[in-house]
Amino acid sequence: MPAGFRAQSFRGQAVVLLAAYMVMTGVAWRFLIGPARSTRAERQARLVALSLEATRLRASASEHRQVERDVTALQQSVAQAIGTPVSRGDAPAILQHLYELAAVAGVKVTSVTPKPVLTTPQLMESSLEVGLAGSYRDLTRFFSELAETRRLLLASDLHVSVGSAGRLLATCVITAVTVINAGDEPSPVVHTGGAK
Repeated sequence: MPAGFRAQSFRGQAVVLLAAYMVMTGVAWRFLIGPARSTRAERQARLVALSLEATRLRASASEHRQVERDVTALQQSVAQAIGTPVSRGDAPAILQHLYELAAVAGVKVTSVTPKPVLTTPQLMESSLEVGLAGSYRDLTRFFSELAETRRLLLASDLHVSVGSAGRLLATCVITAVTVINAGDEPSPVVHTGGAK
């Protein structure tokens, strides 16, 4: 040790050694223990993110099961209205298309109620009363996507109210028009653009 250190009193030497010990402890903390704590915090943040993703996936799976139940109920309702079993019909395709449009627009389908199928010799109208929830922007995007679809889908009887947390709740009747050719299965009307 330098001569200046030896020349100091015992108390002065103790203060210098204590200061050196504190600096060494701070350096050790910074390089050895600090990174381990930040790694732990990163792991906890990742765990929280994974937990949120798992919750979102569970909700998505639950919604998928609800869609399947809605399709089955709709098929049974159409079968009762027509009087024949429905294995491949217009209504399930419409319902699936609506759920796809809702997913693209960020809108949640809250309810689906089938309406009686109206038929004439040339046309069949399959209607669904649909409940929707979303922001104003999401709902307008949904109806815009509905207007741009290639199938002729008509929205009517639109009622909008404000729900919780500023979300809008909407109900409307969506009707799909299908052309019936003599001796053929009904074929959907294809929309080529313009106003509906």
